[in-house]
Amino acid sequence: MIGTAGATLDAELRRQHDNNPIVQTIRQLLAESKDGKWSGSASQLMAAGQQLCNQYIASTNQQLGREVKKLDAALRKYDSIIHDVTPHGTAGSTHHFYRAAPTWVDEAEAQQELLPL
Repeated sequence: MIGTAGATLDAELRRQHDNNPIVQTIRQLLAESKDGKWSGSASQLMAAGQQLCNQYIASTNQQLGREVKKLDAALRKYDSIIHDVTPHGTAGSTHHFYRAAPTWVDEAEAQQELLPL
């Protein structure tokens, strides 16, 4: 029963993640980019979310920044998306999103390093 409850909880968390308009916006921005990266301010992310999801994805830019930070672990776990922030003091921050290399790529590179030349 414990395994079933855990699997049910994980499935519900995944469903909530997949239905989150912030996540949907970030996924779409990365899908549309040529190099799988996107950088921009919270206001640019907000505008993209409004255009892509037909709704405000947060009430303010500051709230959006906090919500994205809360999503960091889930974005990495479910989507292999890394989020980084470059602060600009009182002028806001730039958010950077990019896809992480799959773990099998990291393992292959590690194995390659062990091979003699």
